[in-house]
Amino acid sequence: MKHLYNISNGVLISSATTIDKIPDGMSVKESDKTGVWNAETLDFDEVVQDRILSRDDYLDLFTDSEMIAIVNAANTDQIIKSSLDILNFRDRVRMSSENTINSVNYMESQGLISEGRASEVLNG
Repeated sequence: MKHLYNISNGVLISSATTIDKIPDGMSVKESDKTGVWNAETLDFDEVVQDRILSRDDYLDLFTDSEMIAIVNAANTDQIIKSSLDILNFRDRVRMSSENTINSVNYMESQGLISEGRASEVLNG
C-alpha cells in the first residue's frame, strides 16, 4: 500500500495501491502496516485494544490470599478502601484507566500483592 503525505507536517492525505502523480510538497511512503498514522514517524502505529473486564473477571485476576490482604487493608488504608468502593459502583473495569493502573500499582507498593504482580494483573 502507498501512503501520500504532506512533507511539511507529515499529515496523511490518502492511501492507495497506486499513486500515479505526486503533487508538490507531498511524498509517498510504502508500508503494509495498519493502525493509526503517526505524522512524526511517517508510519502506522499499532492500535492496542483496550481490555475491558467484568468486575468478576477483574477480581479473578487476584489470588485468594491477595484478595484477603486487599479487603483487610481497606479497613485501615483509605486509598485501598476508595479503590474498592469505586469498583463496587462499576460493572466493568477498563484495564488501561489511570485509576485501575494506579490502584494495582499501589497494591503492589503496599505489599498486598507480590512484587511483579501489578504488571501481570494489568497485562493479564
